[in-house]
Formats: sequence, C-alpha cells, structure tokens
Amino acid sequence: MGHQRQINKFFTAAAALSAVIIIMLVINGFFMTEKTDLNTISKKVEYYYSNEIPPEYITTKSPKLPDLSQYTVEAVKAKKKYKKQTRPIRYYEQKIVGWIEDYQRDEKNLHCAIQWLVDWAEDDALLNNKVSFQGEAVRKWTLAALSSNYVQIHKSSDIKDQDRKTIDSWLKKLAEQVVSDYSKNPQNMSRRNNHVYWAAWAVMITSIMSNNHDHFFWAEQKFKNAMKQIDEDGTLPLEIARQGKAFNYHIFALGPLIMMAETLEANDKKGYTKKLHKLIKTVLTGLENEQAYFVKKTGMKQDLKGTITAPQLAWIEVYHARFPNEITEKWVEKLKPFHQRRIGGDVTTLFSKNYLEDG
Repeated sequence: MGHQRQINKFFTAAAALSAVIIIMLVINGFFMTEKTDLNTISKKVEYYYSNEIPPEYITTKSPKLPDLSQYTVEAVKAKKKYKKQTRPIRYYEQKIVGWIEDYQRDEKNLHCAIQWLVDWAEDDALLNNKVSFQGEAVRKWTLAALSSNYVQIHKSSDIKDQDRKTIDSWLKKLAEQVVSDYSKNPQNMSRRNNHVYWAAWAVMITSIMSNNHDHFFWAEQKFKNAMKQIDEDGTLPLEIARQGKAFNYHIFALGPLIMMAETLEANDKKGYTKKLHKLIKTVLTGLENEQAYFVKKTGMKQDLKGTITAPQLAWIEVYHARFPNEITEKWVEKLKPFHQRRIGGDVTTLFSKNYLEDG
C-alpha cells in the first residue's frame, strides 16, 4: 500500500469530567484510515436511550430563494417557508451534535446520537436526487455537520459494528450524491463559489471515515480551484459580486476553506497557501476597519446582520491555534466560546490554542 504516514493530529476533543478524546488520522498509501483512543463504556445498556423520537426524515426539496439581501416581501416570505421546511433537519443536526459533545458526561448521549443516525440511515434520508438548488445546499451542509461531528466518535468501541456500518454506508452515499450535485451544471454560480467549498469540505471529512481516496481528491481539487479564484487583493470575485453582503460571504467562505486546509496539512499536503493567508488577512483587516476595503470595492455599505458572530467566525479559533496574531487573539477573546456544527461543533474545545498546549 505504499508509505504509511502517521498524522500528528486532526481533531483534538476534550469532554467534561476529565475524559479526553484524541483522534489520529493515518494515511496508508492513498487510503485514509482512522485510529481512535476512547474510554470504554463497559456497562451494557438498552438500545433505545432517547425518549424523543427523531423527526421524520424529509427530502431536500426546498423553495428557490430570491436575493434575501434585498429584503423584499417575496424574499421574506420565501425565507420563512425555507426555515419551516428545513426546521426538522436543523433540529436533527443540533441534537446529534449536542449528544456527541456531551456523551462522556452521560454514556447514554452517545447511544442517543447513534440511535438517531441509524434511524435516518436506514431510510436513506436526504438521498432524493431530484431536488432544488436549495435542497442540494441543505444536503451538503447537513453532511458537513454530521460527518465533522461523527468522525470524533467513529471508532468508539461503544458503537455496535452493525450500527457503524449502517451509518458509514449512509454518509458515504450522501457524499456520493454531493459529489454528483456539484459536478454537474458547472456554469452555475454555486459550482464555483462558497457553495462548492462547503460541498468539498463535507465530502473531504466524510472521505476520512469511508477511506475513499476518490472523494478526498475530488474535494482537494475543489480546494485548489478555490485558491486560484483568490485575487491579488485577497478577495473572492464571486463573493464580491454579492455587493452589500460581500464581507458576509467572505467570512462564510472561510469556514470550509480553513477546515480543508487543516485536513490537507494533517495529510502532509499543502493547505495554507499564500493566497489563503492573503484572503484571511483581508477579512481580518475588514473586521478591524469597518470593512473599508469591501465598501470601496463594492461601492456599498456592508450589511453585517448575522455576520460578526461566534458561529460565523468560528474559523478564527482554528486559524489562531496555528497562526496566532494580535487580531485573531482579540477576536478569540471577544467571541469565544466558538460553536459551529458544520465544522465540528465545539470548535473552542477542539482547537483552542491554550487547550492544545495544556493538554
């Protein structure tokens, strides 16, 4: 299988009550394998742990959204409809992520998460291939949330082998569908802007569990394409095109780009390119000077509604752990703890510089 390389670290997670999880990723040839050192729960427990029934899975059919930045009556109505239709998926993600984060506090939490994952996996939830553009978006965001959290417990000895196989198979099929979604209609904006970055991150982290090198390299190619898109001034032209929301979408785009950079670096590949550093610097500068350059470049005041928040800026914690500077230090201290379910949940615990040094 070629040269075997030990990966020093990918995700480091600390749970309450002194339980520590360290997830190590190993490349053996071109295939990724994963080793996990987890506390063993020896007590046998019943299969059904949650008194709550998981929401009935729904397909990813969602309304086509107009430009929400315009705040028209049509946009407001469409957004309300979208939120209503996707509420079960968001709730499902939130419950799974919460249980995975808290499982060492109470052993039933891991089993609650597995129970709900198996429930949707057995029904092939979210695998309808006839969906709207927005449905495709929801599918890849959901995969990013589920896989970036499930990878933290994937090899736990407390997961039944059959349950693990069922969940793994479902997530792999979801990744295959996301690859299919974002490999067709290349002329569409979503195949070139932040949407494809999120799709690539979802597929990349899932490929770690499925040992699927084709998926890994598909995601890597999308990352490389993103790097080519970054202008000399450190901006993304397709996100600048968002005009008054340009700064917002630059922040949003950095989440998956930085997580892919981390994954590539963990696998002895170049993730933090000069262009990525330039993009990050431009956005950090925008945080400091009221988005002056973005205002100048777009000719519009930047709409910051929902932009400068811990979930949106969770990637700063990740970047700060590796490349600390005065600006990242300031924003980490100002906004922590960071939590973003699409990049692993409790980001502060996973990537906190202080934790990594002390742990």
